[in-house]
Amino acid sequence: MLGRIIEWSARNIFLVLLATGLLVSSLAGPAASLATLAGEPRIAIVSLTAGIIVNATLNLLLVPLLGGNGAALATATGMIAASVIAWAWTRARFSIDTSVFRLAKR
Repeated sequence: MLGRIIEWSARNIFLVLLATGLLVSSLAGPAASLATLAGEPRIAIVSLTAGIIVNATLNLLLVPLLGGNGAALATATGMIAASVIAWAWTRARFSIDTSVFRLAKR
């Protein structure tokens, strides 16, 4: 069973990269949504724009070298960047930690 999973992962590494990026990104929680609902949509706009810039820049650099895996890595990194920026800014602005790590402190 484990052999099949490893074999599948090797063939579909781009899916593993995207899923890992989504998982890491989700650890920051719904910071952009919270900021928007609290009347600060600028936080969501700026963080998502930064994520798009990171994604586009890394796509230009990585796709020629790694192909589809480079695109997946760039997209995952852009998602993580947007989430971390939104989380940090929301935490600084509202003193609310939306990350899952806040739950571990209890």
